[in-house]
Amino acid sequence: MINKTYILVFNETNFTRDDLVKFVESQPEAPNWFYCIAHTVFVVTSLEPKELSHRLERKFGRFRHFITEVTLNRWGRMPGEQWDSIR
Repeated sequence: MINKTYILVFNETNFTRDDLVKFVESQPEAPNWFYCIAHTVFVVTSLEPKELSHRLERKFGRFRHFITEVTLNRWGRMPGEQWDSIR
């Protein structure tokens, strides 16, 4: 499968961003991730958003979150090395 970059926005209720990142790192289909914005993790993965969401909820229970693909139609302010990660 092809890896895509997704932005995962979430509400930290019963877990921390570090907990979420540790779980993402345990997924073989998610070889890379980074964060530079509160309540947000960029995830590079071959998983579809729905499957990633299901895995997260199996681990952490139901929580508010949103996952969408990062496309070429984007703009914002982040450190340069972060932009390189999503090109």
